[in-house]
Amino acid sequence: MTHNEPLRRDAEDAMALSIGRARAVPSYAFLTMEELRDPTQLRSKVAGTGVDGAVTLRLVGQEEQRAWSPGRYPDRYYDFYAYHDWTHRVDDRRYAQSDDKVRFETNVYDVKEGRLMWAGLSEGVRGGKVSKLVDDVAEAVAKELRRKRLIL
Repeated sequence: MTHNEPLRRDAEDAMALSIGRARAVPSYAFLTMEELRDPTQLRSKVAGTGVDGAVTLRLVGQEEQRAWSPGRYPDRYYDFYAYHDWTHRVDDRRYAQSDDKVRFETNVYDVKEGRLMWAGLSEGVRGGKVSKLVDDVAEAVAKELRRKRLIL
């Protein structure tokens, strides 16, 4: 769950698309954020829809990953006799890179019973678009749910 409505829509659309639009409906199509947060309203609203399962996706962790490359030195650098001819040349190909590693928790619930049927953790690197990361997580989750025969 997120307070960010556009992100909620992107995540739910990605999950519904990965599961299959004929079988999955994004909750934003019939539930407001307030209804999602109120168990009584949620139960009453979902009861009349014919929905038998619900998939939740939540960010549970984030950490920065740093990578650094010291660069390369020319072969002559290691040879004392050739070193002086190369001292004016610079080979500065070093770099530093930082990415955010994120973890998502996905839960699948039986709506009639209200019980957890499956739970999983996914990891990814948020280096570019958040929507791409959400798409990748949704696809991996849908694949695992098919493998476990929780969806067809």
